[in-house]
Amino acid sequence: ASTSEVEQFLARGKPHLKEDPQKAYRMFKVASDLDPSDGRAAEAIRQAEREIKAALEKDGITGDKIPELDIPVTKLTELPFSPHEGFVLSRINGSWDVKSIMKISPMKELEVLMIFQAFKKSGVIRWKKK
Repeated sequence: ASTSEVEQFLARGKPHLKEDPQKAYRMFKVASDLDPSDGRAAEAIRQAEREIKAALEKDGITGDKIPELDIPVTKLTELPFSPHEGFVLSRINGSWDVKSIMKISPMKELEVLMIFQAFKKSGVIRWKKK
């Protein structure tokens, strides 16, 4: 890939770093995939990951929480889930916490946390009361 392509994706991601770090993360990921040897893309991804982690903590998305489905199972089949989201959904059993689900997941921890955040925001899950 040409340097200018990498720079375009880096430039497109930077303005989103604070208000939508996940969008910035996706842009930086494309830049990194175009040229894995480009250190700027790797550093930009690390920056976005820090912002995402801070936002997740602010939203209360932590490893010790136990997710439960907050919609009927019949409703789940009507919703379009990615294979990764489906994997996480299939592990929600009301007794495993987020950390346990992250451990058995083939995805990066951050990606699993982002999926939980999306599920929480869209009302797919709630946190089990302790």
